[in-house]
Amino acid sequence: MRHSPITHTVPVSDLDKAIEIRLEAVRGIAEVAAQTAQSLRQFVAELDALQKLRTAGTVERVANRETPAG
Repeated sequence: MRHSPITHTVPVSDLDKAIEIRLEAVRGIAEVAAQTAQSLRQFVAELDALQKLRTAGTVERVANRETPAG
């Protein structure tokens, strides 16, 4: 399958505008991605903290159990 050669011209100003529009879109996507990454890092940190509390609570409960009278 062969591609046809470009048979029309586009003014440079139109190309510049198209590039700028796409560039702005990519910048917006990058910003959202950065915010999402920050939110995910915060979420992971909160889950880690909860896991540590859970582990500490489990250890504490085991340590506080009464030993059976023997």
